Amino acid sequence: MSVPRQQTALQQTSPAFRFCIAGNADVVALATDGGATNSTEVHILSAQDQYRSFVEQTASALHPTGDDFDFVLSPQRHLYAIKKSGTGSKSTEIHVLSAESRYRAFTLQTGTCLQETGPEFDFLLAPNLDLVAIKKRLTGSDSTEVHVISEASGYQAFSQQTGTALHETDDTFEFAMDGDRNLLAIQKRDTASGKTEIHVLSASSGYQQFSLRTATELDVADDSVVHGLASDKRLVSVRWRGGASGQTEVQLITIPEEAVPQALAPVRTVARSRFRLPTGVIDSGPAQQRTLWLPEDGQTSDVGALSASIRREWITLRVGNQQGVLGRSDAATLPAGAYRAVVQIFHKQSAGKSLGEIRLRDGAGAVIGTSAVVSAVFPKFENGGFQRATIEFTVPEGDGIARTRRVEFFDFHNHVVWLGAISVRPMGS
Repeated sequence: MSVPRQQTALQQTSPAFRFCIAGNADVVALATDGGATNSTEVHILSAQDQYRSFVEQTASALHPTGDDFDFVLSPQRHLYAIKKSGTGSKSTEIHVLSAESRYRAFTLQTGTCLQETGPEFDFLLAPNLDLVAIKKRLTGSDSTEVHVISEASGYQAFSQQTGTALHETDDTFEFAMDGDRNLLAIQKRDTASGKTEIHVLSASSGYQQFSLRTATELDVADDSVVHGLASDKRLVSVRWRGGASGQTEVQLITIPEEAVPQALAPVRTVARSRFRLPTGVIDSGPAQQRTLWLPEDGQTSDVGALSASIRREWITLRVGNQQGVLGRSDAATLPAGAYRAVVQIFHKQSAGKSLGEIRLRDGAGAVIGTSAVVSAVFPKFENGGFQRATIEFTVPEGDGIARTRRVEFFDFHNHVVWLGAISVRPMGS
């Protein structure tokens, strides 16, 4: 359910204005260029009055600010000014303006354990006031990263640092955190659906899985539209320029609570990728032997986590997080003959990089063959691509143990690799 876009009491603004959303959906507009007061000014539009009036308009204790500052609002409506660069402490700094003082006094000013940061970082506050630094790009994990600076340490220590199931992102993405610490990635343009999309990374998975991915009723938008989240999980969309009314406009929508079916892709979803999956069984006499294993259906692993990336056609893959077996098949007892095992991977590397190896094991678990996996040439290399890696082997006549094989992909963790299907087919089929 949505509320139509509403004209507000605030005129159209400029990039000098920044916006935060309060828990009750009030819109906090920050005039960072100084205005008449030579300070960062606070203008709060009332949600209760449908944004037709201000509940606060005041100068603050903070000087005029620029692009080196981000702003987040606490559940208590305290304003956290995050100074990202050019700091005296040579770290990202926190300057907290208290709501009780009408933003005219600081309750905390401190450096943090995070180095100075740039435009590749966004900031959020967790419900317990931990500072959450979202590194969108230029990451070591080749994913959007979450770095949590704990309030309990006085912002001097990290409580969590992790890559996520979300690829590296850019300014088409905004971020919000709900009361359960789930991370909402809001993609406002360049979407497959042609609408603003929401992709929720669950806190319970350590941000390694999506719990919801959905298009909204909001059209795609440029940088004149910003988004935030109210405490009741309504999405608040603020258009600060270009609205039909000639004023700043606000729209609220309710985010669906049910999981979208493709958020955890069904097995056959893989058929929509660039791969054509082989038949999943081989006739081995009295029974049919399974010969197709996917990350979420049949594979086991020692490292990594499921990662259904939103830019890989909803395919559930497994992404590595350390050296080890990223995926292995079940043991398969095969008829005598010649076979090829195919391991399907995604990576973002240029040609010639060592990624890992395929290992073939016999019925006793011993390694009886290996095949190096090296990144291939992609004719239009941009953000990587899908690649098949193979190993060929022969199964002799004999009893069940002699004819049993298992295939695994060992991730060297030199580079980030996503693992898809492992399959075995007779040669020539």
